[in-house]
Amino acid sequence: MSPFNVNRKLLPPRIILYGIQGAGKTTLASKTPSPVFIQLEDGLVDVSVPATDLISRYNDFIGVLDFLLNNEHNHGTVVIDSLDWLERLIHRHVAEQLNVSDISAVPYGRGYDAAAVEWEKIVFKLDSLRRAKNMVVFLLAHSQVRKVELPGQDSYERFQLDLNKRASAILSEWCDCLFFLTYDVSVMRTEGSFGTIKTKAFGDGQRIIYTGERPAYAAKNRYRLPHELKIAEGEPNKFWGELVTLIKANSVNQKVEN
Repeated sequence: MSPFNVNRKLLPPRIILYGIQGAGKTTLASKTPSPVFIQLEDGLVDVSVPATDLISRYNDFIGVLDFLLNNEHNHGTVVIDSLDWLERLIHRHVAEQLNVSDISAVPYGRGYDAAAVEWEKIVFKLDSLRRAKNMVVFLLAHSQVRKVELPGQDSYERFQLDLNKRASAILSEWCDCLFFLTYDVSVMRTEGSFGTIKTKAFGDGQRIIYTGERPAYAAKNRYRLPHELKIAEGEPNKFWGELVTLIKANSVNQKVEN
């Protein structure tokens, strides 16, 4: 019997949505199928969904993942809000395990190596939820601007996950979709007095999710999605339905081509 399975089951997507503050990440996550929020920051002020109490200990967070994996429930999406607050719990946990006041006090970066091991444990558990419970994995994160320096090129700035570089690499490689959420902004340049250049930003509040890598931001997807996904005001439900349709269609096309 061949070990290869061409008609493999289409598993739910593993999505990381990050972006600027106040762009509506939590609202979008609340429109996923039957979500349950694991709250690591207090971001559900105006959103009514099933959620844990605010978690402040790493072992309690792991306990919630184990509960979802080992018990029957009707939740279709696990939402972690947010990854950068989860990283704080991980770093505190590692520091306690190594008996230091702060993870940065561990020499030779071994504290961050230990944190990377915990991130690997987490993604393994999330994959188990995806496979055993058929759950969408939807992870929220904030953005930060980092300088990128490449050999032989001028440096530039880009939006990235607000995480330690090691954690960011692990999660970015693991996920199916790394989406960057921001507002649609146009910039107009005009010439001022004495040859100066003035810039003004304009926008109507429309939000855009970028799905593919560009110098200005980190992004990716494994479903050949359009580079831009626009979210009309007040239509997060419609956005999620359109995204699922695109993912399913492109996944089927990939199977046929393979």
